Amino acid sequence: MTIDWGDIDLGKYNSPESWRQYAEVIADWTAGHAADEIAAGPRSNTNASDIFHVAVSFCAWLSRN
Repeated sequence: MTIDWGDIDLGKYNSPESWRQYAEVIADWTAGHAADEIAAGPRSNTNASDIFHVAVSFCAWLSRN
């Protein structure tokens, strides 16, 4: 996974641990950005809103499993 600060090894592909690690990285990233910066939108062609919704959906799924 690549995020603002570089590449992050999440562990074995598609493992429960890699999904937990992914959720933690996204949560840390979200917490580290001011709400107005996130609301302003992405600095590239990536749709931050879509990424956020995927992360939230994944975290909800993870909490149920």
